[in-house]
Amino acid sequence: MLLEGYTVTSGYGYRIDPFGGGQDVFHPGIDLVNEHKAPIYAFAGGTVVFAGLGKTGSGLGGYGNVVLIKDLNGHGHLYAHLDSVVVTTGAQVSKGQMIGRQGATGQVTGSHLHYEIRRETSPSYGWTSDKSASTIDPIAYLKLLDEEAKTTENIPIHVMKYEVKKETSGYVTAADAKAGKNKKTTVKPGIYLVYKTSGGMINVTTKNGTPGSWINPYSVVVEGDFKVGQKVKIKSKAKKYSRSTVSIPSKYKNKSYTIQQVGNDDVLIKELYSWVKKEDLLAVLSEKIL
Repeated sequence: MLLEGYTVTSGYGYRIDPFGGGQDVFHPGIDLVNEHKAPIYAFAGGTVVFAGLGKTGSGLGGYGNVVLIKDLNGHGHLYAHLDSVVVTTGAQVSKGQMIGRQGATGQVTGSHLHYEIRRETSPSYGWTSDKSASTIDPIAYLKLLDEEAKTTENIPIHVMKYEVKKETSGYVTAADAKAGKNKKTTVKPGIYLVYKTSGGMINVTTKNGTPGSWINPYSVVVEGDFKVGQKVKIKSKAKKYSRSTVSIPSKYKNKSYTIQQVGNDDVLIKELYSWVKKEDLLAVLSEKIL
């Protein structure tokens, strides 16, 4: 179970302000209760961005003692109101590792764990005034990570091959391929051996153990059909997510993402955990590692 041992006392979304006023306010996380000072274990692994007392104005004010962990998708997992922390900033944390103890520090009404997932970890540790746009539903996201773990476990490691389905440019270095400069050659369609990968760039070769040319698998994009696992880019003219009124930030556009689910008119972007209209996407050329 994702939240085994906890009772969810407040969910993600709008709720009556627990500190008075009688008005609905957006709760950017979930509140979980075990026993006071019970061990808190990380729901997902990553790098500790901050561990300690959150200061006013930092993006962590009012949260008391916190641990903020950046996962492989770049999202920040915030564990707040802790009685104490047992990890340090910069440490690598594994799923299930103890990071602190349940407490009642910061602005609280009682001992509990506030668990929040922020889309970004900087600036201000990912805090923005629009909490609905800058956070992700924790339970939905943990279910997504759990499903991914089940589908990737026990997959054997093997010598990689790469299929190039359309003529592309070959470069001297990975940096050149990413920047699109100092073209070395033209790589024809076909199946190649993978000599090395770096920063998303791939060195393809026809001779095992011999360096070939660096290519950028994301350098060519086309419009077309979409499927789960496909790489796509959000067009610069895209305005809003398809299933909300939230605008798509400019920094999310023209970057490569992975499709998690496909709907009739939109797709779920894995890294953003948001739905985007198909008409607002470009499909990255379907070359693949075999």
